[in-house]
Amino acid sequence: MNKYQDINKISKLLSEVNTLSAHQREIEKIKGETFNIFSILGVETKENKTHSNFIAELLSPKGSHLQGSVFLELFLETIEYKEPLNFLNTNVIKEHHIGAKTNSDGGRIDILITDNNNCISIENKIYAGDQENQLIRYCNFSKGQNKVYYLTLFGEDASEMSIKDSDLLVEKDENKLKNGEDYYTLSYSYDILNWLKLCYEKSVNVPQLRESIKQYILLIQKLTNQNMNDRQKMIDLLFDNHEAADTISTEFQNLRDHIRYQFREDVVKILKQKFSDKKFDIKTPNAIHKKGIAQIFVFNKSLGINEFELEISIESFNDSGHHAGNVFIGILDFNSKYKNYPIYEISPDFDNRYWKTVKYLDYNGNHINFRDNSFLDKIKNPNSDIYQTILNHFVDQCIEFINEFNPKIEEYFISVKNKVIEEN
Repeated sequence: MNKYQDINKISKLLSEVNTLSAHQREIEKIKGETFNIFSILGVETKENKTHSNFIAELLSPKGSHLQGSVFLELFLETIEYKEPLNFLNTNVIKEHHIGAKTNSDGGRIDILITDNNNCISIENKIYAGDQENQLIRYCNFSKGQNKVYYLTLFGEDASEMSIKDSDLLVEKDENKLKNGEDYYTLSYSYDILNWLKLCYEKSVNVPQLRESIKQYILLIQKLTNQNMNDRQKMIDLLFDNHEAADTISTEFQNLRDHIRYQFREDVVKILKQKFSDKKFDIKTPNAIHKKGIAQIFVFNKSLGINEFELEISIESFNDSGHHAGNVFIGILDFNSKYKNYPIYEISPDFDNRYWKTVKYLDYNGNHINFRDNSFLDKIKNPNSDIYQTILNHFVDQCIEFINEFNPKIEEYFISVKNKVIEEN
């Protein structure tokens, strides 16, 4: 098949998919599935406030659903958990604090299920990246009695940042935790969705609970691209044209990454020009196409501290990131070291142990979001007027933030040094 035949086949496939998608939207409209309380409230991707809270409430035998341990038992069956749990003594705790964070211990477990003997720790990830040694720390909690699960949209494995340490895991192969042995992966697309469907069936005679679970099922289907009523038609269509479908999928993701890469590079270039007389180190430590947050770090080298301690961060330029992917700039205390650093205006959605002040970046009154294909469509051509307009507006907001808060960072470190001198 020559490239013109390829293009014709791809064009035909895109047209047929578009027809199916339009039909799906009509079905959703008729069934009222476009009305989703989570979407309306803008909390679709909030890991703790939405997903951990909803899941934990269903799991709790003492939950407001008043169904006892039935949902927890269904969950344990779904994940094939074999250890005994005393349901009368079982508590489900959200954001359970397990001590001050070190390289090997501590932190906050998103969902902890415990009967004070055995326990289950669930680390919940929608789009956020991993923290350093995160699963290592959780696996060291109640060792021998604790089973750790890493929950993501599609069951992805944890990054090496979370599971690998050459000093702590000397005895481990490749110095890292092993999936299926030290911890286990779960997915929203399969495990959570199947469990929710079982919960829905058990709630058939409790209308308000049943419909709440249904709303959450629709949200999970949306986040995992499964909100297709006649899914078999789409499966047949794509697999009948699997070569064209594979080409579209691969090329589309590559093009999305290229657009985001180009934009981030242009932002860095302008920032370096603007602050050429300052002692700033402006870096992009993580690649756009890799798992993890793709940010820009603006580090003031004159502070006399190590990199990745306290700096200005702009994130995220890819599909990973916090807060539904809405881009923001903020002062990041990477290891929560500077606890006395003053907190300026900050949304309660941000953890002020790490973020000292934050500002969302916008364009025309809307959050900038590099997951949003409609936004990427606007910046797909670097030579266009709209690209330059958005780029300049983006950079202007960053410069304004840096000019406002870099002096405050410098003042803080001067005061810290003066205090040390006075004490000595």
